[in-house]
Amino acid sequence: MVELDNATDGTRVVLARGGEVKVLLDTNLATSLQWDMPAKVAPVLAPIGQGIYVGKGSVRDVHLGGTNIFRFRAEEPGRTTLEFAHRRMGEPNAAPSKTLRYEVIVP
Repeated sequence: MVELDNATDGTRVVLARGGEVKVLLDTNLATSLQWDMPAKVAPVLAPIGQGIYVGKGSVRDVHLGGTNIFRFRAEEPGRTTLEFAHRRMGEPNAAPSKTLRYEVIVP
């Protein structure tokens, strides 16, 4: 498994078929911003479940921030880009405050 913990935009990952990539991105729900789950990664990758949010404190400690976690499995040979957009919750068409892209290659 490859883990990208707040990796730099443009990071490239090579995964064997059946391998997994786990993306961890810091966020803070107190700002109403969170990372969107990337679309259009098939057939190279398949999401493993939905993205989740893990807070750094209790449910009442939203101001402490947390992490959005996304997991994907390498399914088919090829290349795809995982594109994450950091935007306000409930505003899917709003311009993101930040975008991160990771290129994934499955030989």
